[in-house]
Amino acid sequence: YYLDDGDCPVNNSTPSAEIDTAIYKTVSRTGNVYRVRTYPQDTVQFRVVARDLDQFANGSFQQICMKAGGLQLNSNNYASSTGCNGAAPCATLTSFNSSGNYCSVIQNTVEFFWIPDCVHLNFGGCGTASNTYFFTVRMEDNGCAAPKVGLATIIVEVIAGDPTPPGLTCADVQKDGSVRVSWKKPELDSVLEFNYYRIYGSASPNGPWTVVDSVPHYDTTSTLVSSMGATSYYWMQMSTGPCDFLSLPSDTISTMTMSLTAIPPGSPEYAQLSWTPYDGGLDATRGNIYEVWIEAPEGSNNWTKVGETTNTSFTDTVSVCDMLVAYQIRVPDTVTGCFSGSTQDTGRFQDRTNNTNPNVSSVSVNLNGNAEVNFDAAQLDDIVGFYLFYNDPLNGWVIVDTIPAGAAMPYEWSASQADMRSEQFKVVSLDSCGNQSDDLAVLPYNTIYLRNYLNKCEGFSQISWNAYKEFPNGVHEYRVWAEITEPDGTVIPATLLFTASPDDTTFRQNVLEKDFQYCYWVEARDTISNLTSSSNRLCITAEVPRQSRQLYISKVTNDFSRGSLDIEIYVDGQADVRSFQIQRAPDYFGPYREIAKIGKPTAPPYVIRFQDFGVEPDKFNYFYRVTATDSCGGYDTISNIANNMVLNVRAAEDVTNRLSWNPVLGWLGYVEKYEIYRAVAGSGAFEKIGENVTVNGRQDTTFIDYEVRDLVEVNPNQGEYCYYIKAIEGGNPQGIVDNRGNPMQAFSNQACAQQGAKVFLATAFRPGSSVAENQSYGPSMRLSDVEDYHFYIMNRWGDKVFESKDPLERWDGQHNGGAAPQGVYIYFIKYSTPGDKPVDERGNF
Repeated sequence: YYLDDGDCPVNNSTPSAEIDTAIYKTVSRTGNVYRVRTYPQDTVQFRVVARDLDQFANGSFQQICMKAGGLQLNSNNYASSTGCNGAAPCATLTSFNSSGNYCSVIQNTVEFFWIPDCVHLNFGGCGTASNTYFFTVRMEDNGCAAPKVGLATIIVEVIAGDPTPPGLTCADVQKDGSVRVSWKKPELDSVLEFNYYRIYGSASPNGPWTVVDSVPHYDTTSTLVSSMGATSYYWMQMSTGPCDFLSLPSDTISTMTMSLTAIPPGSPEYAQLSWTPYDGGLDATRGNIYEVWIEAPEGSNNWTKVGETTNTSFTDTVSVCDMLVAYQIRVPDTVTGCFSGSTQDTGRFQDRTNNTNPNVSSVSVNLNGNAEVNFDAAQLDDIVGFYLFYNDPLNGWVIVDTIPAGAAMPYEWSASQADMRSEQFKVVSLDSCGNQSDDLAVLPYNTIYLRNYLNKCEGFSQISWNAYKEFPNGVHEYRVWAEITEPDGTVIPATLLFTASPDDTTFRQNVLEKDFQYCYWVEARDTISNLTSSSNRLCITAEVPRQSRQLYISKVTNDFSRGSLDIEIYVDGQADVRSFQIQRAPDYFGPYREIAKIGKPTAPPYVIRFQDFGVEPDKFNYFYRVTATDSCGGYDTISNIANNMVLNVRAAEDVTNRLSWNPVLGWLGYVEKYEIYRAVAGSGAFEKIGENVTVNGRQDTTFIDYEVRDLVEVNPNQGEYCYYIKAIEGGNPQGIVDNRGNPMQAFSNQACAQQGAKVFLATAFRPGSSVAENQSYGPSMRLSDVEDYHFYIMNRWGDKVFESKDPLERWDGQHNGGAAPQGVYIYFIKYSTPGDKPVDERGNF
């Protein structure tokens, strides 16, 4: 009928029945099944919402009605906390609709509320224990022709508490037999109530078990269980929640039992230990090791670990003097930091031997000249002190000092004389019983003693030292150090002078400054173990001749007036020099021969000027150096090598003069330039005609005088010209200048060149000519200063018609008293320029 009347909706959708898990985060959803976990006395509360927007044909909305089911719900009154089939308190469903009932249009909202209690932990059916409860919420609309239903299943799991047991970690037996039981604190739910820990004990791993302690504090992780005879096995539980829920039992932990036997009887020195294995065995958490601990004396609570083993037995050498000591075996828990300790046993021991020898690393000499011994002075075992033995040259090995255990290192022997001798030491230990370790079993250590020989005249200091042999890896090197003090008190910090091989024990310092103090010391080094040993410090004052700090030839120059080479030498006026030797050689590399010996100037300026007349400066290049003899008659120093300039001039066929000279050597600076000077031979009036400047260190020592052409053209009778070179120094680093304040200058020799004579002859002449020059025949001479002149003329038949040895005499055309006939004649002429070879020429006219 509804369909015919058109009152039913065309499509009827199912109303939802949902819990918003975004709001109620303790609720989890799988499809339309919702789960909640809770502890007794905790509140479970959330809202179930159903929505349906379907309308009837008349525009009205469908109605949604709720029905619910579950053993913990009162099916007649959902809002009642009693009257359900399950144990009270019951769960309730409260309507939040405006009508107050469980039906509503568009949206139907009900609130679920329940506070379960301890009774709900064991409630169930069919004789089975269950703490899980199911609720069904049904949301049904009134649509036609058939209503639609939305369902939500709610599962509430009531949890009693945390079933996880604490983890027992350690069981440490105390001296009185009580046991310190430790465990790892469990991680509880933040809303779960902690009640107590309960510890059970038994003499057997199979029980019977009795409660030996209860701990009410959650943060407590250990407790001391009183001695209960043979109780040696333990396990524990934890109670949580309002219903006193007990967790599962923990693993069982047991104690270890140890026994001690002192041997040998009567005067025991060794403790023989054995013990029961640790329950469960060793593992990484327990360090995989049994640790052996000793308390000496017994009752002092001064426990020290003396050994480790993976076995269940151990023998310890007891280093005590007639003392009662206690032992315990411990197994550490490396995670929690506790340990399981065995039962403790005691015994009396007597120490009659001392086998502990200290480890000496080095013996050195300090600034006070005393020996310092460096060794491990820690209080090992029962060592209370150490004896320092010294090898006395007269009495042998004697004890010279007692060093307490724990003394600061290195230890200084105040009676030492290590700055005067090499001293040898041994160190032995002394235990609390007065037992001394064997001094024959330890190696002796010696100090390094440094000696010196000063040669005042030769100016060197030679030091030597005894070998150091005590390093474990041997000596790899010796380092020679010096601290230098100048006469004014200025101290130059320690300087490494030399590194010697292990087999080298000498060093020679060849350069000493007068009145300087040199303090030497030697350091032996073991580079592998990074060990060092230092010698005594040895100081000397260098009473040696003061060496020259300057011996410098500033120039070698020509003296034109004397024909000598002048040498200027700068010397050190403060040097202890007896004399200077001036030496000369024909080559830079020698051989040098002494040409003069000159004493040191007695007053400033300390400059020596020497003229060497035994030379030919126009021909040869000479090299000079100066040596100094000190006050002891020995060699002091040697100067630079300097040379003279030799100028050569050659007249060329092209009527030029070609100049060349050797470069200047020896200047501290450099040759800035060469200046070229020229004069007419014999006039002495020199003038500068050019200069060669040094460029990038390159010196030009040649020059071509082209002006000679013009000079000869102007004055045909003057063909000889003379030259000299002046070298000028630049950049002298000491600022050395001449007595006029100018840079140093050096002059070459003077050298001259004669341009060769030239003869010009005409090809014809006429005695009857009106021009006087054409009326006679003869040579026209350039540079008339000629030698070996001979001129004659022959006719075509070979008859000589004219002959003369006077360059100024000419043929006038007469022969045999009359005019010679017109025709071709032949001439011959011979002449030479002074100093040159003769020239022969012939021709015809």
